[in-house]
Amino acid sequence: EKDEDFIRLIEVFSPTSYDIKGLYGIINAISSELSSVPFPEKWLKEQVEIYTPKQPDTISPEILSRFKDCVVSMCAPYKPMMEHYLALAEELNRKYESFLNSSRKSISKFEIYCEGLYILAPLFDVEASETFDYSFVYECLEKSFPPFNRGSTKDVPEELNACFQEMKGFVTECRDSIYKPLKNKVFLYPYPQALQIARESAQTVRALINLYNEYSERYTLRKKENNVLSFADLSRYCIKILFNDDGTPSEAAYSLRKKYTDVIVDEYQDNNYLQEYILKAVTDDNPVSYTHLRAHETGRNL
Repeated sequence: EKDEDFIRLIEVFSPTSYDIKGLYGIINAISSELSSVPFPEKWLKEQVEIYTPKQPDTISPEILSRFKDCVVSMCAPYKPMMEHYLALAEELNRKYESFLNSSRKSISKFEIYCEGLYILAPLFDVEASETFDYSFVYECLEKSFPPFNRGSTKDVPEELNACFQEMKGFVTECRDSIYKPLKNKVFLYPYPQALQIARESAQTVRALINLYNEYSERYTLRKKENNVLSFADLSRYCIKILFNDDGTPSEAAYSLRKKYTDVIVDEYQDNNYLQEYILKAVTDDNPVSYTHLRAHETGRNL
């Protein structure tokens, strides 16, 4: 019987060779990711919901939020300097308005780099917007950067040339670190095409998670047949013991909280999210000491 979901996955993850190796790698990656997730069934359900459009003509808010986070995180390291150079450019544009509006043989380097600065500036306003407008960012990125080899410093006021020299490295770095990655790797398509891809992605994610669940069931059955458990299984059973189905601490968790008044965690930096939940279950308001102790420092192993 033809499995349309499986065929879709092969076409997405191995489009040229129709080889299952790519898909196998994705399933392994999901399994690895879930080994540190306290409630994997809930996590998988959330992924399907994230990719499923809430309305037929819109990308889901969760996906749009990820687009926004991408823009904001890229702009964040440069935001203070962007505010500085925008203020400086505005001040100099006012001060030298007559010169900048005059008829000249060539445009100044200052004007060239200001043009680049103004193309970048709207991307820095995305963080403050209450709603994320995908089309607005896409249209910003469709604007072409001016060629920086154009422009002249000849017969240009010294203060404008000094500003150009000061901001050229910043504008160039923002172009290469923000504008180009967003344009070439993230906002590849206009909104209607992005919406269509989002719809298809929702179907792919559902098919992928269904396949993973089938894989997980078979893998669990095989482990039971061989009477073995993985380290992730041990952690997961701890979660089942320490938390109720609604995510609240169980009676066992409260019993351990009463039994242990202090908890010392060695090599805490190696803990994952799931292990953090285990600690949370057995400690709550009890003191937790996070240590990085070695045997030669303490004289014994903890």
